[in-house]
Amino acid sequence: MSATATVEPVIQKQAVATRTAVWALASASDQRWNRPYTDLVYQPMLEVMQYLRANGYKTYIVTGGGQDFVRVYGEQVYGIPPEQVIGSALETQYTYNKQGQGILVRPPKLLLNDDFSGKPEDICLFIGRHPKAAFGNSTGDQQMLEYTQADGGATLMMTVLHDDTWREYAYGPAMGLPDTKVGTFTQALYDEASQRAGLSSVSRTTGSRFLRGKGDHYFNQKEKSIAMKTAKKAAVEVLISGNGAGYATEEVIRKRAYDLYEHRGCADGLDVEDWLAAEAELQQSPPV
Repeated sequence: MSATATVEPVIQKQAVATRTAVWALASASDQRWNRPYTDLVYQPMLEVMQYLRANGYKTYIVTGGGQDFVRVYGEQVYGIPPEQVIGSALETQYTYNKQGQGILVRPPKLLLNDDFSGKPEDICLFIGRHPKAAFGNSTGDQQMLEYTQADGGATLMMTVLHDDTWREYAYGPAMGLPDTKVGTFTQALYDEASQRAGLSSVSRTTGSRFLRGKGDHYFNQKEKSIAMKTAKKAAVEVLISGNGAGYATEEVIRKRAYDLYEHRGCADGLDVEDWLAAEAELQQSPPV
């Protein structure tokens, strides 16, 4: 920060955004995977966000990283527009250049530290309401998850433990994984996720662990889609009392899903599909 103040005491936000776009979207690649950073995205996260948006919800990025930086590529990579990105930020000031044009500049002074307690504080500042669902992968997300649960009613909180050395990286130090100073996932957070009702944890390994409340289930590569289906089903439970399917109760959807199950001959294995079809049908035809 001090070096920036010496060399470039005032940075134009437009210039920063331009440099970020060139770096993040055009030229930068990960050395290990030899692919652009914008390609290295967690696919289940994209699918859950797409599912929530399809059901009438807004999705936000709440990050400890730089807000201006993420806003440049967030829409292309995650489908989230700049106004729905909340992150750490320097102060922004309006001033005039030598030609008398109004410009926004950024002095090297921290305004928002969007990590730990800063996340719920900034969510309140930017959004003004509790989230219905929140997802994190470090101790820096714990207060955000607690803030989500504090709203009462149906909420969904999930954490992702990075333990896949083959397809990504493994770090914790939860479950004996290597420690890290960035994105730390402690054993205490892992234990709390397995003990508190409604707080779930998913690992990225091929033999994954999915925790919801006090449940503890394991599944292999062939069954890994169970985690995604379970997350979607949990999201459906949130949607019932949220802003999306506000009129349809869980009991109404359950009865209609069972009707669909009987209609196709009581074939097993499509319970999630029946539930989603019933919810979509009831959204289109609200009960009188």
